[in-house]
Amino acid sequence: MEDMDIGGRIQEYRKTAGMSLRELAAHAEISPSMLSQIENNAVNPSINTLKSIAEVLHIPPVSYTHLRAHETPEHL
Repeated sequence: MEDMDIGGRIQEYRKTAGMSLRELAAHAEISPSMLSQIENNAVNPSINTLKSIAEVLHIPPVSYTHLRAHETPEHL
């Protein structure tokens, strides 16, 4: 089973929302460096950090783990 690309999904949601990395980091009260590391899957964010990011992006935290439209279970 492949690792989930949570960072990539956060980046997709951020770009869809039209936010810069610095804007999202400021609103989520984390450093831009930390957000960059999260988006690049270099660190594993805490549940509280994921919750903060989700609140700023107005998405449910479970959105990070849902399959994308083009993914199917056999791709996992």
